[in-house]
Amino acid sequence: MKDTRKAGYQEKPVAGFEKLWIWQKAHKLMQEIHSFCRSLPRDERFRLRDQIERSSSSVCDNIAEGYTTYYYNDKI
Repeated sequence: MKDTRKAGYQEKPVAGFEKLWIWQKAHKLMQEIHSFCRSLPRDERFRLRDQIERSSSSVCDNIAEGYTTYYYNDKI
């Protein structure tokens, strides 16, 4: 059975790394961090907020990159 998510009128298959529990937890934490950062004062927008948001996003990106690299090397 193939996992799919509805995206508008089309269904798209779920990428392999999105099934990882660690990626799901990191993604949920990233969303919480982004919502927290919206409550920070405006003067922190380009100092603290920008750095926090970018670092929280990079965790999910690194997990996804590591997953694809691992499975790509298995297929060579």
